[in-house]
Amino acid sequence: MREDASRGKRGVLSLVAICAFLLMSSCGLIPQAASPKICAEAARTELLKSRLQSWVPSVPFTVGQGSAAWLQVTLEPEAASGPFGSIAGIADLHPIPSGSSPTTGPGVDGSPESKDPTIVVKKSLTWQKLDLAPGAWQLYSEWDPGIEVVGCPTT
Repeated sequence: MREDASRGKRGVLSLVAICAFLLMSSCGLIPQAASPKICAEAARTELLKSRLQSWVPSVPFTVGQGSAAWLQVTLEPEAASGPFGSIAGIADLHPIPSGSSPTTGPGVDGSPESKDPTIVVKKSLTWQKLDLAPGAWQLYSEWDPGIEVVGCPTT
């Protein structure tokens, strides 16, 4: 009986520790890794501003030599609403070279799934640096987020 009580006490203490960690991290009390800083608004070049259609590549945009692309979600997709919609991020975007088609295949449940690289966007209206080489690109998503992509000088 004493062993069961001890095990129960350890379980409660573990749960309290997990809850405390989650509370502290969501309130900003635990330092997060510093995110890169986007260039000043005057130095930005608008590359793309669009509401994506499901599985349809965006209009092409070009990342120039000596610049970096940055993205933000300006309008969350319908799929991000609901009780569990944003746990794994608010949008998954897929970059493809301009003029190519999305690479898809059947997912675990048989529905279409992207086989192209994935960019997970965690929060809306927060700039996120894209790892795209200079050249012409398009973005697509399974859903319909509103997005903005800008270019910033890297020098």
